[in-house]
Amino acid sequence: MIPILEVENLHVHFFLDEGVVRAVDGVSFSVEAGKTLGIVGESGSGKSVIGQSILRIVPPPGRIVNGRILLQLDGDNGEQERLDLTGLDPYGRRARSIRGRDVAMIFQEPMNSFSPVHTVGSQIIEALSLHGDVSGAEARNRAIEMLARVGIPQPELRIDAYPHELSGGMRQRAMIAMALVCRPRILIADEPTTALDVTIQAQIIDLLQSLQEEFGMAIIFISHNLGVISEISDDVLVVYFGRAMESAPVDVIFEQPLHPYTRALLRSIPSIDTPVRTHLDTIEGTLPDPFANIPGCPFFGRCLECEGKTVCRDEPYELTLVGERHYIACPRICVAA
Repeated sequence: MIPILEVENLHVHFFLDEGVVRAVDGVSFSVEAGKTLGIVGESGSGKSVIGQSILRIVPPPGRIVNGRILLQLDGDNGEQERLDLTGLDPYGRRARSIRGRDVAMIFQEPMNSFSPVHTVGSQIIEALSLHGDVSGAEARNRAIEMLARVGIPQPELRIDAYPHELSGGMRQRAMIAMALVCRPRILIADEPTTALDVTIQAQIIDLLQSLQEEFGMAIIFISHNLGVISEISDDVLVVYFGRAMESAPVDVIFEQPLHPYTRALLRSIPSIDTPVRTHLDTIEGTLPDPFANIPGCPFFGRCLECEGKTVCRDEPYELTLVGERHYIACPRICVAA
């Protein structure tokens, strides 16, 4: 099956006075229609920048310096078009037409994403008006219908509410409604459940899965929460310091993880069998200096398995196929293989 989105060797750098931050450093992945790719990693690992790159909304002074982002589109005559999004002007008409219509995004904090001086409904209606030839009355009706779809009670009243008048869970549902009102082919969900309690988190995950099944869209779910990733993902990409560490189907990642970083992440979360008051393992140390240009594995300084091997620190490496759809970027393992 042809992927609906392919990201190839993506590099995104931020050019600051202090130096260059390589926020995304050679990441590649693909996602198929109707499937969910979970992207997981610590804060500062470049997860959100990957999502921003796909939408071409990387904030300055950041910019894509290398790689391709190939989006599968349906042409006017029914033919398939593979469009490289990196070749588009971020402020141009084509890029703006794709945002919201073909690719949409749920942002991490809806209170900062909604305009505080406009009603929730007016912002959803604006998305419809930009991407569809609909009248004002029809756009309002479709907005009310979508608010009802995402589980907001009394949508005909809530449509005229301002963001601050809604609870956190309701704002997140309204953000989902705005993202999906044009029925995009790809939804990027950037930490959509982080600020919510576990009950609302479960409701949001169920909602996304039901809407995905209804619309047949692909989802890229960005999170640092491995529990959420395990619930919603078909495939998982583990990233660290802007680089891909491991990529595999979700059951392989959780049952047969190979990269030391993936294993360290899994050891740091409790399981249902973990005894009460058990001290969980932590990953010692912190992320490397953001201005550092590391030729080898960026996890070298925190890894307990490399045993100080210079190949881990100094040698360039790439994702290597080690099993069916299972890729790993560990110099120690890949060189041995």
